[in-house]
Amino acid sequence: TPVPKAILEDYPLLETTPYEQEQIEIENYFIDRGIRPDVCYDYQVRMQPVSSYILFPIIDTDGEAYRLHIKVLHHKQFFYVTPELAGYPEVEPWGRKDFWFGIQFYDPIKPVILVESETDVLRLRSMEIENVIATCGPLTQPKAARITNEVIYLGFDADAAGSKFTMKAIQYFKGRELYKLDWSVVNIKWYTKKKRLERERPANDAGDIQTVEQYYEVLRHKQLVGQENPDYDFRYRTAWQ
Repeated sequence: TPVPKAILEDYPLLETTPYEQEQIEIENYFIDRGIRPDVCYDYQVRMQPVSSYILFPIIDTDGEAYRLHIKVLHHKQFFYVTPELAGYPEVEPWGRKDFWFGIQFYDPIKPVILVESETDVLRLRSMEIENVIATCGPLTQPKAARITNEVIYLGFDADAAGSKFTMKAIQYFKGRELYKLDWSVVNIKWYTKKKRLERERPANDAGDIQTVEQYYEVLRHKQLVGQENPDYDFRYRTAWQ
């Protein structure tokens, strides 16, 4: 069941919202993360101006939105909108179990990059990297069943949770040409909040990547599943433990 159009309209598109001040704030939030506003428009990112929520509609190949994923601006808080939360308790629950963010642009022939979140997708697309989709939650059998590509890049986060995603993906996609991407092979710059001092740390996910050159450096270090370098894996583990 898709999200009713009337409920979608309660959350104006970022591209055409009449709330100019809130639009600028959200667009600046994305720009600070290297995400172009026009890419947000392509994925029909919406907003809830009263609460400063960013709303990611998870649109499928038929053009319908089946999930509404909200991020609280400037906070690491996410939740899915339900009919009750939207103020429509009488509406039939919407959704589907095999959703992927970005699957409306998915190509089953070209190599596909699997990542965890919407911002990972939007950051790579802002660098003209195509065929990227995000799980936006657990990687399940219904989701995996939709991915038919022969070549798959596993671009999950460079942390313990991302390792679990990768192990599960290896089980689901046995027999394919699988590559693991390790975002932590490149360092990114960040600034302390108070004194704005410049620091460096390993990247954790695709959303951290700051330049196209960094992306290709990660790609250069890709590991073919089944032919991993033990020394490389040891360096990867110690970097995050």
